[in-house]
Amino acid sequence: MKEIALHVRRIGALILNVLFNYKIIYLMLGLLNRPFKFVKTIFIAYPANRKYAEAYTYGWTRKKIAWKPFLVGIYKQNGKWGIMFVISSTEEDFNNIDNVENLKKLSNRVAVIRKLVRTNFEAYAGILPSIFKRNNIEIKKESRELTIKAIVGSIDKVSNKIGYPEDVPIIILGAGGYIGTKLKESLATENREIVSIDIGKEGKDKANIEDWPDHLENKQAILVNVSNKDTLENYVNLFWPDLVLLNEAYGNFKDCLEELNKKGSLAFHIVGVKALSIPQLPRIYRGAVPLCAAWNKKEGMEFVIRPLNLNTKTLVGSNNF
Repeated sequence: MKEIALHVRRIGALILNVLFNYKIIYLMLGLLNRPFKFVKTIFIAYPANRKYAEAYTYGWTRKKIAWKPFLVGIYKQNGKWGIMFVISSTEEDFNNIDNVENLKKLSNRVAVIRKLVRTNFEAYAGILPSIFKRNNIEIKKESRELTIKAIVGSIDKVSNKIGYPEDVPIIILGAGGYIGTKLKESLATENREIVSIDIGKEGKDKANIEDWPDHLENKQAILVNVSNKDTLENYVNLFWPDLVLLNEAYGNFKDCLEELNKKGSLAFHIVGVKALSIPQLPRIYRGAVPLCAAWNKKEGMEFVIRPLNLNTKTLVGSNNF
């Protein structure tokens, strides 16, 4: 049954592109969107691993869409619509200096779609915004405020769910990054201890032991991961049972979760903002769109959190909340 559903999704995406992935279609949509403003965002995602890539495309199409947006669906969040595209390139490709021109081509292609649809924002998954910034490629995107709002709200939601105090200490992993610096500023206004962890003297491939809060060991605390999978792997062995992971980063954390389960630690993932997507996104995002795809609204936004490992699911159940 799962295999049939997989083929239906892939064939559906192919049909979608054959029928609608043309400039003339986006131009017509833009003529409607100009007065009614119902389309808010153009969202570009990429596969965290091969399994994610297989959810939308056959192998023979992946080379063709390495740097060309492939239409996969639409989503509705807080009364506005977004258009979802994927590319088949991965983080390894993004970090390859030989692909700078391909990144520029991708940015230009997305900008053309955005302008034709007459919307203001481009949203990119994972590390793509940082990659563009590093290569001096400008994109029209939402600010960090939405992500910060979601993390702060999720800290309170998780604390309440597992019975931690409102002023539970927070460890920010990736505190020197694009999101981490703003999150640190936001949490600094609260009456709680904030510990900032970023790359240490031994480099990005080693844990920053010098700044690690040994004084919190065996106490209740929440580690907010706004870095990436590889960075988190360096710190898993430092967790204790009452240190809870709240993950905002993008990627496959299977090995990390297994290790946290052995340590008796809880783990949660900030799925995103409650939304309707057509077709449904992969299971981890059911009922929501990722924060990177969402648009910011002052009121009425509902953030969705997912229990990640067995310990967490045993305590709070397996459903998103």
